[in-house]
Parts: sequence; C-alpha cells; structure tokens
Amino acid sequence: MTSFISTSFQPPNFLMPRGIRLQTSHTGFHRGIFYCVKRDENSDRWQYSFSVSEQDWGGIINARLELLAARRVRTLIDKALNPGGEAASGPEWPRPDLKRK
Repeated sequence: MTSFISTSFQPPNFLMPRGIRLQTSHTGFHRGIFYCVKRDENSDRWQYSFSVSEQDWGGIINARLELLAARRVRTLIDKALNPGGEAASGPEWPRPDLKRK
C-alpha cells in the first residue's frame, strides 16, 4: 500500500507567517492641525511634532504601537488647543450647577 502523504511536504509560503512588520511613521490631521509621529530605531519610543498657532511642539512618547502613539499625540493637540485644561468634548465634570447633598 502506498502513502499519499509525502514525508518531505513543504506548505506554500503564503501559509507561513514571516512576522509582523510595524510601521515606522505616521502623519495626519487632527482638528485642523498637521502632526507627525516617527519611531526611533529598535525601541518603543516615538518622536512627535506639531504646530499650534505658530508655536512648535515636539517630544518623545513611549508606546508599543503606532496607532497608540498617534492617539497620544492627538490628546496632546487637544490639550494645546484648550490651555485652560477643560475637556475637548463633552461637559465639564463635575458640573458646577450640580451640588452634592
């Protein structure tokens, strides 16, 4: 009886994952502000830069994923646009018109 399965069978390359390649930069617009996030080599540190009303902002963010770094930069943009510290969206909390009984 012959076997239909060969012992030297190699699956096609498209079935074998070769590893995930993460992006090394991200650019975008948030609330009309252009921002750029770029990954340092072989680390989880990201350099960011953006400009709000002729003031340049830049620095380093620690994040594993590109989209997490971009989200943190968008949060920084919201803080730069609202220097009073109020929330960018939604009502203030706790609401000043509500009193605790």
